[in-house]
Amino acid sequence: SPPKIAEVWKESVGKRKTLITLYVLVVSVAMANLGMLFLLPEIMMVYGASTWMSHGGAHMIWVVSGGLGLLPFGILSDRIGPRQAMLLANIGSCVVMALLMTAPGSSDLHLGIIFAVFGLCSGACHPIAVAYGNALMPEHSGTISGVFMGGAWALGSIGPVLLSWIAADMDLISIQNALTVVIVFWVLTVLLAIMLPKTRQHT
Repeated sequence: SPPKIAEVWKESVGKRKTLITLYVLVVSVAMANLGMLFLLPEIMMVYGASTWMSHGGAHMIWVVSGGLGLLPFGILSDRIGPRQAMLLANIGSCVVMALLMTAPGSSDLHLGIIFAVFGLCSGACHPIAVAYGNALMPEHSGTISGVFMGGAWALGSIGPVLLSWIAADMDLISIQNALTVVIVFWVLTVLLAIMLPKTRQHT
């Protein structure tokens, strides 16, 4: 029969701190990404982007680059370790979000480059963290995947609610206030990644 959650929890002794840190990290990533997913059309409109960018173009660039970025970051994780790979990706997300704060009135090309780089960085952390969690408890990989993916995205839905409240006026000031909160989420992911064990291996 499948193991009970209580049994998985009991068997996680010695790995619990790392698992909890990873979980809070992926929740923070989910909140940041889901919040941006919700706000992106409004950001593009307030920033003066074209109709194409506002009505799905920016989303497409972000999602395609995020998908393409999984392979190189996965390879990087195997080479230098998951902690270091997540640090690189999350610091990159912080930097790109800071650049986005300075981009009102920018051309579609400029905004497209920002979201292409953001996609490469922002999409990498979650799958690396899931692989890390699975390596820590390979005998319960299905449970870990379910918690780290479904559980994280469920809690991550708080992100759009919070950011929509902050950006309710849909003007430049409120949009940038919301982007500041997104940056805070990404800074938190960097701090959490720093707390992970320094190793080149997943275990």
